[in-house]
Parts: sequence; structure tokens; C-alpha cells
Amino acid sequence: MIAQLLTCLAIVSAPPQSPQLTISDGEVQPQPAGSDVAIVTSPVFHKSLRQWIAHRENQGHRITIVSNQGSLAEIRGRLRQVAAAKRLRWVLLVGDTIGAEGRALRTETQVPTAYAVATLLPKFGGPPHIATDNAYADLNDDGIPEVAVGRITADGPEELSGIVERIFHYETQHRGSWRTRVNLIAGVGGFGKIADFVLESATKRFLTNEIPPGYMTSMTYGSWRSPYCPDPQKFHATTLDRFNEGCLFWVYIGHGHRRYLDKVRVPGGEFHIMDVNDTGKLQSRNGQPIAIFLACNTGAFDNEQDCLAEEMLRSPGGAVAVLAGSRVTMPYAMSVMGDGMIRRYFHSQDATLGEIVLGAKQQMLQKKDAAKEADDKSFNRQLLDSLAATFSPSKGSLETELREHVYLFNLLGDPLLRVQRPQAINVQAPEQQVAGTQCQLLLHSPIDGKARVELVCRRDLFKTTVSSRGKFELTDESRNEMQRTYQAANDRVWTHGMVDLTTGDNTFRLAIPENATGPCYVRVYAHNQQGDAIGATSLFIARP
Repeated sequence: MIAQLLTCLAIVSAPPQSPQLTISDGEVQPQPAGSDVAIVTSPVFHKSLRQWIAHRENQGHRITIVSNQGSLAEIRGRLRQVAAAKRLRWVLLVGDTIGAEGRALRTETQVPTAYAVATLLPKFGGPPHIATDNAYADLNDDGIPEVAVGRITADGPEELSGIVERIFHYETQHRGSWRTRVNLIAGVGGFGKIADFVLESATKRFLTNEIPPGYMTSMTYGSWRSPYCPDPQKFHATTLDRFNEGCLFWVYIGHGHRRYLDKVRVPGGEFHIMDVNDTGKLQSRNGQPIAIFLACNTGAFDNEQDCLAEEMLRSPGGAVAVLAGSRVTMPYAMSVMGDGMIRRYFHSQDATLGEIVLGAKQQMLQKKDAAKEADDKSFNRQLLDSLAATFSPSKGSLETELREHVYLFNLLGDPLLRVQRPQAINVQAPEQQVAGTQCQLLLHSPIDGKARVELVCRRDLFKTTVSSRGKFELTDESRNEMQRTYQAANDRVWTHGMVDLTTGDNTFRLAIPENATGPCYVRVYAHNQQGDAIGATSLFIARP
């Protein structure tokens, strides 16, 4: 399997064509061996990269510039020379790429991409080739990426300078409740009942199991039957609002195309979600999100016209980075990729976005002994594997599906982007509570500051009775009911209050509303001028 797909890549090694370079104080100088970062780019971008290089060198990185001239094989040969010192961990590609397999690049600013031959995807409507930057991450040709790679698809120095400035701004924001929010947008799968069930199950598991309870989540779903579906006429505005309110991850799950997302379809009409013309409306108020598209084609960065992911990265108010598929994608592998990303961010110590993506891809492919593999897999991944092995249309080729999706998903953005996490607050409370009483809280905080303390119901539950719909009418009354239900479905806060925290132990009493009931969490977010912290604990509230 590995040998077959590597042969499809048709990449051969070549001797280096130019020395490795770095930029220091505005001059191009030879760089000693032992760099952990390589930038593949054109001299056209050197000036715009000076500030980025100085910033990364201050963080302790050693950086080498590799020429973008020549073939893909020649560039990989130069990267292998850098990697020979055994320290290379990140590769940043600076420059767009346009064209099909074998076509020469149009300008000196472009960086070529690889084209892997797909053996499984064409059976399900996909093209025979996959545009992939994984060739720059897999330098020993074993099919598994070893280094983190990302591409900034800038067409010129001015555009690159704008993206670099937003990277700096992102990394210097040391606090903000937006860093504790994950917003999911989902279209209707339409892959068939079983495949849609796998996709929806994965989404539910992301919300309930994989994301720690201290984080806020929202769900916006394009099925009119779902309580998470807003007024269809407002679905487009809601999609943009969920981005613009600021969040850690903005995730779209569903059908996609190169320059637009699928529509919301209801009896009697269909409604727009998002396309490239909307990227100028992205103006995140509190931190620019990392966008993840678990969808087809949205990351087709080799397209003649810039794809949706590229336009989101380019927009001044858009995403700070985008992970997206370059061709047709499939539900099982997409869900596994999303599960890996969530686990790497929330349950590992990866310092950069590139390492999170790299770790998720490696977890998709690496084989271990059966006992250890079972221990390492999340419950969600085990569920996905079990369902796919029984019901997936590609159940006989799941390994091939995973491997082809390692090629399919590419990071558009800086692989060294620092993903700073809030510090941890230890929250303790008696597990059993009664509505209408007071809950004694013990908070051990690593910082002084203001804190918001909330009592919230569990993510897979609702505060009030909310049910799916059996019929739909495109009337003002029906649309208003959908909007009210959508807002209620995403409102999980029973009560909240503001308190002053000091470093160390703090004791507070939280009044439990008389109408609160069932499995809940106490969630705490604290901040000061230097940073922030987060924590949560579970409890069960009984009726009096």
C-alpha cells in the first residue's frame, strides 16, 4: 500500500542546486548547519520575511532559506540536505502554485506542489490526482510525514506582509474569552443515511467528549429538522457571525466546492451559506480564528482561481490559518482527521499549529501493537473505526482512505503559529447538588484577576425541551420559531456571575437556580493583563 502510493507521487531526489540562506539585518547570509526551520521561497519575498524571521529567531529557531527555483524533486533535494543535520521540524512554503501535474509554474514567486495518484477517491466521484504539499513533509519516502509543513499562498510581497502582521497580532494576544470558544457549522451530508450518521456522530462526539467542558461550543446545522438549524434565510448571516464573534476554531463540516459551500435546502427553497465573495465580510472582533474545512475542494490551492481557503487566509479580517482538503473528501477519514486535530490541541502539548496537524496525520497512519493502539485511540476514534468497518462504502479500503486524506489535507498558513493555551484552574465542588440551594466552590487559580463563573448544562443536553421537526413551512411564523429554537439549543448557561480571584485557593458560593436540573458543569474563565486561565468540574443537580 505504501509503496503503491509513493510510486504514484513520482518524486525523485536530486542534488542541491543552491546553498541554504538566511536573512539577518536585511542581508542574505549563509546559515550554519542545524536549522530547525526551512523556508522555500523566492527572493521577491525576502524583504517581507525579515520581520517574521527575526521574530522566530528570537523564539530560538534557526532558519534556512531554500530556493524555490527548479523542479519539485530539486527543491526536495535541498530540503534533504537541511534535514541531514537531524534538526529540521518545520517547512514553510511562501508562494502560490497554479496548474495541473507537469505544467510549469507561471511566475518566479510560485512554489510547486506534488500530485499523488488517487486509487480510491475516483471510485466515489473524485479526480485521479490529489494536489498535496505532503511531499515536503515526507522526506524519507515512507508515506508518513516527518516534519510540519504549511503554505502561505501570497501572490506578492505586500500580501505576504499583511498575513505576517496578522500572525504577529495573533501570537501577542495573551488573553481573551474567544480562545475558549469552538464554533461548528455543518451542512447536510447527503452521503447516504449510514455515512451521514457517521459524520453526525463524530460531530456530537467532538462537542461532548473531546473538547474539555471549560470551553464554550456552538453548533449551526443546515438540516431544517434539527433544533440547531436557525432561520434558513439567516443561515448565511449566522455563519459569518459565528466567525466574527471570535473563536479558537471555526469548523465547517459538509459539502464544499472550490469557491463556495453547499446550500441549505428546505422544502420550497434553498439558501446561501458562504462563498469567496463573503470573505471581505469576515471581521473577527476578538481574535482571528483557525478555520478547519472538513469538506471537499475548499482547499484546492492549485486552482486557476484562488479557492475559498486561500481567500479566507488573504482577507484582512479572515482566518489566521486554514486547514482544508484539496479534492473530494470522504466522511470517515475527514472525521478521523478532525478527531486527531481536536485531541492534539486539547490533550497534548504541541506548541505550534503545524505540529498539531502533523501529529493528527501521523496518528491516522502509524501502526502500533493492538493493545497500545486501543489505549491511544480516543473513544470517538474507536467509534468511527467500528462504524466504518461495518457500514462505510469504502469499508474494504479504510487504510487507503486514510492515507489519501493525509495527502488531501493541507495547511494554508504558518506551521510555526504559536497556539497558546490558557492556564488551568482547578475547580472543585460536591458532585451532587439540589436546585434552589447554594453550591460551595473551591477554585485554585494560577493567576489573579477577574473571573466569570458559570453553571452550564452538558453539551449534549438542553435547558428546555427542544425536539426535532417533522414538517417545515416557509412562513414567517415557522422561521421565527426556528430562530428561537436555535438560540435556545445553543444557550446552555443556567446562571453566571463575576468574582475576583487571587493566586492560590479561593472559596465562593454559587446560587443554583430552581429550574436547573440534570448533568451540569461549573465553568470558570479568569483573565488579567498578562494572560488567562480556565477550568471546570462536573456535577449533577436534582430537583428539590
